[in-house]
Amino acid sequence: MNVPLEHCPCPICGEDQPLPWRKFRVVRRRRMLQRLGYEGDSFDYVRCGVCGHHYMNPMPTEEFLSEYYGGDYFSEDDQAGHNQNLELTIMDRFYFRSCRHLPPATSEQKLLEIGPGTGSYMVWAKERGYQVMGYDLASVDMHPSLNPNEMTVGTLDECSFPNDSFDVIVSHWVFEHMRSTLDVMKKINGWLKPGGRLVISVPNSKCFDARLFGDYWHHAVVPDHLSQFSMKSLDTMMALQGLNIIQRQHDLLSFDFSMSLGGLISEKTGMNNPMQSLPFRLLSLPFGPLKSFLSHSGNITVTAEKPAKG
Repeated sequence: MNVPLEHCPCPICGEDQPLPWRKFRVVRRRRMLQRLGYEGDSFDYVRCGVCGHHYMNPMPTEEFLSEYYGGDYFSEDDQAGHNQNLELTIMDRFYFRSCRHLPPATSEQKLLEIGPGTGSYMVWAKERGYQVMGYDLASVDMHPSLNPNEMTVGTLDECSFPNDSFDVIVSHWVFEHMRSTLDVMKKINGWLKPGGRLVISVPNSKCFDARLFGDYWHHAVVPDHLSQFSMKSLDTMMALQGLNIIQRQHDLLSFDFSMSLGGLISEKTGMNNPMQSLPFRLLSLPFGPLKSFLSHSGNITVTAEKPAKG
């Protein structure tokens, strides 16, 4: 059966003025769809005629997405080879310091991570002195140093953090999966203390690798990525909530080129992705800082601050 779809307004601004943009073919997630009994070779993406954001329209229904993410999601990834080990490795620490910088906490600062996965970033934040909390739609095996009461699971409506609860809220590689970032941002804005900071990282649809590889770009993941962000659309999303941008960052470390090339080779030859091996990743490592310098990194991060009261 075909993936059930429905017309949706822009996830960023909520307006409904879609303009034709392009199609993305299913490459990495073909096996996942087949396992669930669904068909879908390509999906349409549009550009919002009001804010310019690019998003999938029509989108998969909430019911389909619940089923889609309900299984062993990461093990079904055809290309990425995600590391789901419950350990905070040396490479994790190096990556967090390079691309997910977090200053040491002052006093008893509280940090919330939206979509923490196994919680490795939460562990690192605890080491930096923060009181941590994670929120996700579904439960996963968490890092053993985290307590069950440091994780909240459920729908957005079921999540009941009091207003002005957190000094820092972070979310890495999550917002591209959301059907309505506008609703989520309203919730987050309430949870954030005045003077608090919101940090959001997403794939950069305007990067060099996205333009070069098209459907085979490592982050052209359909039907997962409902939004294709740019720095401009991140800015718009923050501005609509009255948040002040204080930093824009193109990640120093990005393996998009090697992983995209490997996905292309795998698709054309039937081989396993050769670029998942450590030697190939090390060879591609110098390209990350270069792409960052040219503002073409495959991953972008924006930090915004909520105005203080008064």
